[in-house]
Amino acid sequence: MTKERTTAIFLAAMAVVILILAGLVIEARTEISILREHIVNMNKNLAIMKVQLDVISKRALQPVSQVPKGKVVMAREECLPQKAPEKKGISTEEVIKRFIEKRYHRVPDLRARLIAKNVQKVAVEEDVPMDILIAIMDKESNFNPAATSSAGATGLMQVMPFWANHIPFIHDAGELNSIYKGMRAGAYILSKNLKRAHQDIRKALAFYRGADNKDYVCKVLALAEEFNCFKKRLQSTHFKDHGKSMLLSMNGFGSASFDSLSDYPDTPTSGFNSFGPMQGEQFGGFTG
Repeated sequence: MTKERTTAIFLAAMAVVILILAGLVIEARTEISILREHIVNMNKNLAIMKVQLDVISKRALQPVSQVPKGKVVMAREECLPQKAPEKKGISTEEVIKRFIEKRYHRVPDLRARLIAKNVQKVAVEEDVPMDILIAIMDKESNFNPAATSSAGATGLMQVMPFWANHIPFIHDAGELNSIYKGMRAGAYILSKNLKRAHQDIRKALAFYRGADNKDYVCKVLALAEEFNCFKKRLQSTHFKDHGKSMLLSMNGFGSASFDSLSDYPDTPTSGFNSFGPMQGEQFGGFTG
């Protein structure tokens, strides 16, 4: 009995060992199968990469004269190191700031920066030409938001206080002395004038000024042209900024000629000019 029992135990042990070995073999086969799949995928990727490299190599070695039109740049971009990005020119905001400081040396740096920053925003918000806004501020207040005329017009754009009751974003006449709100209030009036004048900027300026508008329109347009020349020069790819003075006329009149203003209204139009229903006055003695 003892010998038979020992034999049975031995056979059982052998069976267990065989089962363990079988499990290990199955697990090994599974791992091998997974490894084979990885190898196949790697081979596919390598084949794709090889094809791509062959295409790039052929383009790189192909004479420029034989490369199809429009493909030369692409081949160079794929094969050659990328060039460092070129330095950007002077920003429009910086140009506006320099123009203000060139016109009026006493304008504080911070004020010039705030005007330059806001004028682009306001031009977009009210859909009016930015150069005309700059020219109006130049002519009306010398870029001084605290300027007030003898008629009571105030702010950068010299808007009459009664407009505070007719402009949606102005709640108090004191806000007209704010750089942003005062500028936008004038732009709001100019936008209305442009619509009324069917986008004729000269007539819109005449409506904005009211009385004595012929000389006013010419001066504003001349200032706008002067700013555009200044901007073009500073942002030119050939311009080198060494801090030297610009070879530009800075007297606000320039050499531009303008058409006759005989068809402009000689009297202000109620509700559509910055002075409202009263006669506007000629004033320009504000300090920056």
